[in-house]
Amino acid sequence: MGWWQWDRYQSSSGTGQNLGYALQWPLFAVACIWGYRRFVQLEAEQAEEDAVLAAHADPETDHDAADVATPAPSAVADDAAVRRVAMRRAQAPLSEIPADFLPGRAAPSAPADPDRGDETQDDYNRMLAELAASDARQERQR
Repeated sequence: MGWWQWDRYQSSSGTGQNLGYALQWPLFAVACIWGYRRFVQLEAEQAEEDAVLAAHADPETDHDAADVATPAPSAVADDAAVRRVAMRRAQAPLSEIPADFLPGRAAPSAPADPDRGDETQDDYNRMLAELAASDARQERQR
């Protein structure tokens, strides 16, 4: 599409808009390639983090009390990897909305007590009755 827009720009009926589109299409292609590669990297990092955390939490890889006093080099590397993963996850943006972010819904109101009248509604009904009576009197006078 970019090549076609470039040819169109160079033609006698070409405009600056065609030049803009000619430059825009390669940028779209670069953005798509960059986005795909970035998502692949993020998936690989997530899989690596999950593997590090799973290996660290595995009871078979825990060391005896004697080994804790003098940790093996791989244990130190594992602890550093776990710290890196924990720090990266602490800095990561939220992936879901916290429960207390949005205001809560109002509790449903109790059903109206039929024995207790609503004063506003009673006033409105009296006004309607007076209007109806006034209309009836006017009709009778005609």
